[in-house]
Amino acid sequence: SASDGHPVDGWLLHYRRPEPLAKSTAEKGLYGALGELDVEKEDLIIIDPKDNDLRETATSNLIFAAGNNLLIPEKFILQGIVLRQLLPLLRNDFSIARGSPRDSDLSDFSEILLCGTGRGLAPLSSLSELGWSSRGDAVFNQVRQTYDSLIERACA
Repeated sequence: SASDGHPVDGWLLHYRRPEPLAKSTAEKGLYGALGELDVEKEDLIIIDPKDNDLRETATSNLIFAAGNNLLIPEKFILQGIVLRQLLPLLRNDFSIARGSPRDSDLSDFSEILLCGTGRGLAPLSSLSELGWSSRGDAVFNQVRQTYDSLIERACA
């Protein structure tokens, strides 16, 4: 898709899905706000209004990277197809923990990746409301190779 691989600027959305495991057309607040964005270059980063943790975006799952360590949210999210297929392969190269970082933890992460069926795999370039910006692309490039091999196999 056009947005695949394209760096993304994130905007915070304080939001809790009414039924986290299912996408719901009742979520007009979420998808209405998404309609205001240029989805190729922007996305809404969903932060829980109470727990202040970052879980997913309006279009994608999130992968938080600190060196060789990946933190991947697991609870209260839509577990995407792309993430589900990537996970076992990522375990070969990275140490993976499951959990959602709080807004105050973001500075620990040098890279944040988005993955989803519509977006493909893309790096978050900034989340300016929390003062975060990407500090490199090593993890993105490595995960990207894994993702590309996955896509090639799927299309073979």
